[in-house]
Amino acid sequence: MKAGFIILIVSLSPLFLGAQSAIFPSPSLSTGVKSSLAMSIGKGDVMAIVEFLADKVELTIESEQEMLMKNETVERLREFYTAHPAKGYIPISSSGSKTEEFGELTTDNGSFQVSLQFTKQTSRRLITAMRLGSRTS
Repeated sequence: MKAGFIILIVSLSPLFLGAQSAIFPSPSLSTGVKSSLAMSIGKGDVMAIVEFLADKVELTIESEQEMLMKNETVERLREFYTAHPAKGYIPISSSGSKTEEFGELTTDNGSFQVSLQFTKQTSRRLITAMRLGSRTS
């Protein structure tokens, strides 16, 4: 009888643990874990961002829209981050299919709305379009 009781408790423990994690979510789930892309955008780390770029990127900064090769995109992003040193980036939302992400980049010169569009190549999501627009307050 005692062995049956122990087996019952052990078999039900995942239910209790699941209920506990629903009531007390882990910090990483409740606060969100920033992706390496989000951290790179927030730091203005162009050399890390390049790892996420497709071979061609539609880059829009303010109202200037260009279709650029990866190396040209890197150069424009360097120019942008030189003029607007990054202070942080907060991803705000993404599409269910993870083909789009929206966020806010804070710089020394104000905030910018960020819109990213992705395509999946091989097993990675790569940026095919990036838009940086000033926030109007």
